[in-house]
Amino acid sequence: MSDKELQQEILALQQEVLDLENKAKAIEKTIAAIKQRVQNLKDIACSR
Repeated sequence: MSDKELQQEILALQQEVLDLENKAKAIEKTIAAIKQRVQNLKDIACSR
């Protein structure tokens, strides 16, 4: 591989890492929202 090809591969991998990090953050937010919803449902159930 030439230096240019290696640089392109590195850039592509860096972009892939950023994309995966963003997806992980989105999943973490979704999990937090689900946990909050479960807690809200537990609170409603306990108050009845």
